[in-house]
Amino acid sequence: MAVTAAGQVKDRPAAASVAFVSFMSLMGFLIGPVIIGWTTSRFDMRVALGLLVPLLLVSLLNTRALR
Repeated sequence: MAVTAAGQVKDRPAAASVAFVSFMSLMGFLIGPVIIGWTTSRFDMRVALGLLVPLLLVSLLNTRALR
C-alpha cells in the first residue's frame, strides 16, 4: 500500500517516490534489529521493544494518508 501511495504522489516522479519508500524499508530492516539489540544490551528487552510502540502509533496515524 505504501508503494502504491508513493507512486501516486504528484509532486515528484513516481520512480523517485517508490525508490525512497524502498530505501526506507530496507534501512528499517537493516538498522532496526541493531538498535533493538543495542538498547537491550543497555537496558532491558521490555524497554527495547517498548520503544517501538511510538513508531507503530505514528505508522497507524499515517495510514490515513493512504486513502
